[in-house]
Amino acid sequence: MNYVISKKDSEIINKLKAVFILLVVFIHTRAYTGKGYVNMTGGGIDLSTPTWLWNMEYVISAIIAHVAVPGFFVVSSMLLYKKNFKWKENTLKKVRTLLVPYFIVITFWIFLYAAMQAIPFAQPFFSNNTKLISEWGIFQYLDAYLGLTQSPLVYPLWFAQNLFFLNLIAVLLKSIIDKIPLMAFIVLWILLLSGVESPIFCLEINALVYFCMGYYFVKYDVHFEKLSAFKALPVFALYIVSCLISYGFRDTVVYTIADNANICIGFVACIIFVSKCNSNAVFDCLAKYSFNIFIMHEMFLRIALKATAKFLGTSVLIQLVQYFVIPCVIIGFCVIMSIFMEKKLPRFYKIFTGLRG
Repeated sequence: MNYVISKKDSEIINKLKAVFILLVVFIHTRAYTGKGYVNMTGGGIDLSTPTWLWNMEYVISAIIAHVAVPGFFVVSSMLLYKKNFKWKENTLKKVRTLLVPYFIVITFWIFLYAAMQAIPFAQPFFSNNTKLISEWGIFQYLDAYLGLTQSPLVYPLWFAQNLFFLNLIAVLLKSIIDKIPLMAFIVLWILLLSGVESPIFCLEINALVYFCMGYYFVKYDVHFEKLSAFKALPVFALYIVSCLISYGFRDTVVYTIADNANICIGFVACIIFVSKCNSNAVFDCLAKYSFNIFIMHEMFLRIALKATAKFLGTSVLIQLVQYFVIPCVIIGFCVIMSIFMEKKLPRFYKIFTGLRG
């Protein structure tokens, strides 16, 4: 199979990576601000978020931004299946590009958290009301790396964990879809929309479905360039309606259906949107360092949100700063750290990023 990605397709993919990583950071920002309190050692800090602010954050982070991670799975799958690959070579490549950074990042944060938790002043910002690292046993360490009970210590790394496993079974998935494409498509979406949970700790059902959708794009020669030719106004109007429906059906039994319909429409809307945007330094920078931002941002974001709540208070103005300003600062920090490592620590940077360009 030879799925040719045109120059236009490549430009769209590059811009999508930039948009998606921005949305991912906003998802994780609300993971803390949206709870209504900041969890710290010794008790939480109540945010008392006004209803209008809670709703605004919900629409941006829990509805609009929900397209980002499925979008990354679709794009990753397309880039894998665009040409024939050998299982062994691909697996070794994914060990280098996914597992090595995965373990480096988790190990770094375990050591940093352990050191900071030993300092009374710093402890509240590097822990919550669960066990300290000094109290961990073997299972807690395994859980931190593997995410046996919920997710790895660095939450966004569940994506890398799932993506690695999906690459391990990529040949099998392709074989099944090639033999029974329609049946496989129906079964995948039934699994997703039914809300069934995967029995495999390193595989989420939504990851499986959207990864497979990437192969369907390749199999049936669907290109982003073609999708970008859809008329923008009807698609954007449909997307707005879809967002409203998702919001209206939150906390109901049909939310999963509304949410995934919104993700699909939003994915096309994103393709159309970025296709109409001119390339610039911001797009290029976010796209280039998107993987670094993905694996680095969440823990720094967590610390920054705790610090602002502790020292600046929880007024509405501060909450607006927490939600809109701090994510941008963290993204900038991750980019600066990436450039620093790239220039000053090139050998480590190559290992840290899995030899990404």
